[in-house]
Amino acid sequence: MDQNIGKLIATLEANGELDNTLIMFVADNGACAEGGQLGGGNKELLGTREGYFLSYGQSWANVSNTPFRKYKHWVHEGGISSPLIMHWPSKMAAAAKGRLTDQYGFFQDIMATCVEAAELAIRKNLRSIL
Repeated sequence: MDQNIGKLIATLEANGELDNTLIMFVADNGACAEGGQLGGGNKELLGTREGYFLSYGQSWANVSNTPFRKYKHWVHEGGISSPLIMHWPSKMAAAAKGRLTDQYGFFQDIMATCVEAAELAIRKNLRSIL
């Protein structure tokens, strides 16, 4: 991911489009804790059809969500929080650039943001465009 995100950023920058491009990056909402305390599945099966159940378990899931508590399946911050990074310098208010916020957001908001950013109107009956 790091390499390809870097390639994308470099290409946008080389074409003079980086500041005028809306980039949103959302991480998953917490670690998966299936497999008991210490996880489950055989590492030798990683990358195979039989390797569908590989998990590092509850202990490591809790650690990987630091500083939040718990993991998926719980309504603690570690199970419901998804960090979101947004980049769009030409459209963001100067006060918002490079700052953190604790405002809540919902995935449903992302579509509305994209529609507004593209200056499109949403049709009343979405079935007509699907």
